[in-house]
Parts: sequence; structure tokens; C-alpha cells
Amino acid sequence: MNANGDEAQDDGGPAAARWLFQGALGLLLGLILAAVGCLGYAWLRRTPDQPFVADRGDVTAMLVRTTIVVAISAVLAVGYLVLRRLSLGPSARYARYVAAALLVLAVAGLLALRHGSTKDLFDRAAGAQLGLRSVPVTTVAQAAWMCACAAVIVLAVVSAAASVDGTARRSGWAVTAAVAAVVVVVAGVVVGRAHSPLDSQTAGRIDAPPTPELTGAVAYRIDTGGGATLVPAGAGFATVRARDYSSDVIDGYDGGSGQRRWSFGPPNISVSGLYSTGTGPDSVVVVQASYYGKFPWPNLLIGLDATTGTPLWVKTGLLAPEAERAVAGISPAVLLVAQPVEAARSNWVAMAPRTGDMLWTKTFRTHCRAGAFVVDAGVLISGCDDPPDVVAAVVDPRTGQQRGAITKPAPGSDPGFVRLDDARGGLALVSGGDTPLVIEIGSQKVVSRIPAGSMAAFLDAHAVVLVDYLQQADYLPVSILDVDSGATIPTGVVVSRGGSSPAELFTRMGSQWVTFLPDEHGASSGQAAGAPALRAIDPAGKTRTFPFPCQEHTSGVPELATVPGALVVNCEQAFVGIK
Repeated sequence: MNANGDEAQDDGGPAAARWLFQGALGLLLGLILAAVGCLGYAWLRRTPDQPFVADRGDVTAMLVRTTIVVAISAVLAVGYLVLRRLSLGPSARYARYVAAALLVLAVAGLLALRHGSTKDLFDRAAGAQLGLRSVPVTTVAQAAWMCACAAVIVLAVVSAAASVDGTARRSGWAVTAAVAAVVVVVAGVVVGRAHSPLDSQTAGRIDAPPTPELTGAVAYRIDTGGGATLVPAGAGFATVRARDYSSDVIDGYDGGSGQRRWSFGPPNISVSGLYSTGTGPDSVVVVQASYYGKFPWPNLLIGLDATTGTPLWVKTGLLAPEAERAVAGISPAVLLVAQPVEAARSNWVAMAPRTGDMLWTKTFRTHCRAGAFVVDAGVLISGCDDPPDVVAAVVDPRTGQQRGAITKPAPGSDPGFVRLDDARGGLALVSGGDTPLVIEIGSQKVVSRIPAGSMAAFLDAHAVVLVDYLQQADYLPVSILDVDSGATIPTGVVVSRGGSSPAELFTRMGSQWVTFLPDEHGASSGQAAGAPALRAIDPAGKTRTFPFPCQEHTSGVPELATVPGALVVNCEQAFVGIK
């Protein structure tokens, strides 16, 4: 009761309004601070570590546009608060018109983020921002944009409450609302930053399992859907599978168990080549791929630890967009890349496989068709710049300096026609005249002479596959030259005349050579078509056969590879591990 006997009016309504008003002011301040903080962070991290795209134009344009939006929001907020402080703000009569205009502006900003040129710019920037260890700057910039628009919406609410006395008393609501807004936005950005767009999984470092003696038992089956390839690497092998029409994933498997250990799957990556320095804990997988996240689509080279799947490096701009298989050779010491320079010229770039560092380059003159083999003994380069008596220069893989040469005339060869056909380990296969030769690269000593009329190709650094083309038959016998012993071993299998070299259809497993090639009876009768037996041939020429391991028939002779822990067969729709 007051002095006149009337009941005192409840002051709760105006007090609640003041609290809400103070809370809105705090929320406005918090959103502005969050927008500015996100924008500053995005500017600082706009250049990712190991980017897939060298051009940063779209990222910069996105950040400039976001900066304009945040600046407009901040100017509106500060301007309104200053005018209100000076009692020059809109009266209650006009407050609703100001609030409506601010609300329309904020909604227009949010719609622009999801439609039209702004959305296209953010999409292009997201593609340009991807890298091996990139921060999702596009997500952070979107957070800044949305915070700025949300601040304008809150400002519209504050403006509509122009008649509320927000300065009558101080309230903790303002500070609480400001801190809450900043915390929520920062937490959202941190969660978004923790989600990597690479969709990758790494594994621990282990030793490669030993390769067992062949028994023919199927140990595992990995469905691939068809068209998959593999390379021995790390503790087993690496392979490529399609995730969708424009993206591929590289997987690393344990060769002994067939379990997937790691995967690497950036969005919009189409793999055109998969290479490996070998097996073991220090091996590296090199991926050549096209990146469809930014036009023109760049051609990338990516290095991965073959044991753990950890991304090591990426090179962009090194290859032309239309380059297909640019890797000329790879070993633990060097990765050799063929790089077109201009019409009819080429440049070779040598890189360290584990770090991606450039080691040396070599440019060949116009219309020079050069060739190279990367082997344990070095890099063998044959080109038109060589002296007349040089078949191939032997180059140090780390420095690019020539440290020797394979010269002609080689014993037993025609001095006018000598070429380097193949190389493996410390050996080179040189053809000339009627007698191809196996030569030790370091000493140029002739290790073996290939029989006349035989097509020869290295199976590995210790064996050469021979096909006798002098026989007049549809199916030609295949033999193996054991370089270490000098013995020529009949295999009992045949290859069709005019077919490709059978060397890629053999693999060594321990002391045996393994193949799916049929014998003459199976080839001529067609009994081996689609489901040939697996044959293991020992150094004495004795053969053991094992059942066809694939569940479905194949269109040709299945490819096979010896990996740590097993023999892996490509059954077209699956990889089958055999022990």
C-alpha cells in the first residue's frame, strides 16, 4: 500500500524487459566477437599445408566477401549502440521499421550464403582449400558469415525494443549472453575443424610378415567390384577402389591376414597410377591422381607411408592436367617423373620418394625420345644426347651425376644397332644383332647370353623369362633363365604367338616361380580357359599344380603378385590371398 492507500504496481514487468534487453545486447556483442574471431582465424589459416591446388584466388575472394559482411554487421551494431547511448536512436514510432529493415538484411545475407554466386564461390574455395593437413577454412568462414547475420537479427530485436531503458542498471545477463555466444560458436568451429575432409585412416608401424611356402590354401578374399589394381607395399599391398563416379580410395592391407590397415580417400580424387618403392616398414606408395575439386583439374602426385598410410607430401603443378602415367620409374632412392615442357620436348624430375624433395632435373632437346630404367644400381638413361658409343648412361639417383655408362659394341652384338631393352636390380638387358645380352651394370660384364630367336624380359633381378619365337606353332614354350646359376629351366607352360611378354604373368615366391599360364594341352584344348590351374615351378623344373582359387571364371590369365605374407591373385572381382 502507498501513502494514498493504493496498491504498489508490480515492477516485475519492466525489470524482466530490462533483463531480456541486456541479454540481447550481450548476445549481440558475443556474435560480433565470434564473427570477428572466426574471420581472423580463417585469414591466418587460408594457406593449407601441402595444398592440392596452388591458386589461392577463390579462397581469398571468399574471405574478402566474408570480411565485408562481418564489417557491415559490426558497423551496424556499433553505430546503433552509439546512437542509443547519445539518445539519438530511433523512437518507438520508427523502431519497428528499423527492425524490419535489419531483419530483411540479415535474412538476405543467410540466403546468399546458400544460393547464387556466393554459394558457388564457397564451393570453389572449399575445393581449392583441400590439402594433406588443411584447416576447413570454408567452414570457419561460413561460421563468421552466419554469426554476422545472426548479430543483425539480434540487432533488429534490440531496435524493436527501443522504449526499454537498457541503461538504467547493469545486468550480468549481458556478460553471460556474450560469453555463451562465443563459447557455442567456438565449440562448433572446433568440432568442424576436427572432422577432416580427407576421410582417411592410419595404422601403427609394424614389420612386414614373412612370405610362407606355397601350399595353395586360400587364406582370405577381398571383394573389389572389378577393375582394381594392387602393388606390393608396406606390410602387404596397396590397392585402389572406386568410392563413387569421381572419387577413388587407396587402401593398405596386411598381406598375411588380408585385413585393411589404412585408407586414404580425399574427395574428388581420381587415381590414374599407383606405384611403390617396395615392401617393408620404410616403403612409400606414390599416387598419381586428378583432382576434380577445382577447374582446371590439376594432376597431383601424393606420397603415402606404405605401412601406416600417413600422408607424406603432395605435389601440384608438376604435371600437365592431361598427363596420364607420368612416373617413369621408382625405387627406394628416387622417384623419376616425366614432365612435358613444351611441344616435342620433355623434362625429367627426380624426387626423394619419402619427402617429395626435388633431387635433380634433366631436360631433353626437341624430338628426343629418351628412355629410363630406375634400378638398384642407379638410373639408366638412354637418349639422343648420348655419345655414339653409349647405350645408356648410369646416373646416381640422388645427385643426377653420371657415374658410368653401358657402351657399345657389346660382345656378340651388331655395333650399328644396340639398345637397352630392360633392367632390374644390378642387371641390364641389351639387344643387338642376334644375341641379346644380360650385362652387370657396374662392371659391364656379360652375365648371360640370350639364345637367338628368343624374346626376353626380366621376371625379377635374378631371372629372365624367355619365349622361343623360332618354333612354328600357335603356342610357344616358355623357359626361365636363372641368372645366378646360368641354367635355363623349361617351365612346361606356353604362351600364344603374338601375345604380350609373359614376364608379368610370373612371380617369384620363395625359391619357386608361380604362374597361371597353361601347358600346351590345356591351351590347345581350351580346358584351361577361364579357370587355369596355379603352377609352381622349382629351380629343377619340377612343377606342382594347385586348384584355381577364384570363385568365378576370369576373362584371361589372372594377374598375381607376391606380397609379404601371401601370394595375391587378382580374380577380377576380388583379391584372393593364398598361402
